[in-house]
Amino acid sequence: MAKSVAVRNEVRWRVAGSTGGYSSPQSFKVGADIVINGLDRTQSYEFQARSVSACGATSEWADQDVVVIPDASQRVSQANLAMLRVGGIGSAWTGFTISYIATPTSATISCTVGTLQDGVNNPTYAASDVVVTGTAGATVTYYLYYDDPVGKGGTFPLGATTVYSDLSLNQGRISVGSAVVDFPTSGSGSGGGSPGGGGSGCVCIDMWLLEGLLAGDVQVGDVIDGATYEPIGMVDRAVTMNTVTPQPCYRLETESGCVVEASASTPMTMPDGSLRMFPDMIHQPVLVNDRGRIAWERVVSLKPIGIRLVVLLRVGDQCYFAGVDPDRRVATHNIFAAK
Repeated sequence: MAKSVAVRNEVRWRVAGSTGGYSSPQSFKVGADIVINGLDRTQSYEFQARSVSACGATSEWADQDVVVIPDASQRVSQANLAMLRVGGIGSAWTGFTISYIATPTSATISCTVGTLQDGVNNPTYAASDVVVTGTAGATVTYYLYYDDPVGKGGTFPLGATTVYSDLSLNQGRISVGSAVVDFPTSGSGSGGGSPGGGGSGCVCIDMWLLEGLLAGDVQVGDVIDGATYEPIGMVDRAVTMNTVTPQPCYRLETESGCVVEASASTPMTMPDGSLRMFPDMIHQPVLVNDRGRIAWERVVSLKPIGIRLVVLLRVGDQCYFAGVDPDRRVATHNIFAAK
């Protein structure tokens, strides 16, 4: 007689090391995830499993690995949950900004109150700042973070590092964003930053900056088309930085069909001079250069396109036009409001 095929698995458990009986079995379809609810944190459990056929025949109980339930200090967030949705990103900041004030040898980087949308706790963090040192005339990218092991939010010292990999030194480290600081040769200066890890936001490498010039091919010293806001218009911008990095990206399209693809951490300038992050631009106005016509247009489509290579461009902390079509581009990469 042919062997019966298993159609479900049964699982039972008890506290590790105990001599008492096991729990009542829970049944799961073959191939389904086995999720046990109601276990105590910090406790260790012994598990046994067996297979059950369609006719009800069962295998012998087989011992499984001892499982230790994490204690209450371990973060319950994207570190131990599946992706929220297909095509989504693990987390994103909302409601806060990054800014700095610099002298020739130091800078104070400040973050306002902000909420981290992580799909579970959505913790809110208090305003904070950190002082960094530098050299007159230098431009330095600082990656910002909080060390919050529980991931519940609150008040924490703001950390700053120039090494991107430092953002993953421990499980409790939360990337806040980045600030590219220009240390003046004299006097003082100020600027802004980009919420969200991965560096300042910018466009994908296959976006056109000019006819015949893709973002991935731009070099420091190249002059590209920039935008002015008051009054609206176009001006030459010299590129001062071009660094390629992978980041989660979105595809933005306006009502006339101008399209640009850029990272989720790209800030955009509103008509009143305020800033809004790229993923929040649906139905918002953007400045376009549509075959030489420069005007504000409404965003009608905004879709995630996954992890893409982007070029972190600097053009004097202003903005430039980029797009899928070299003749129909969108003004982007506005580190701080142009007024």
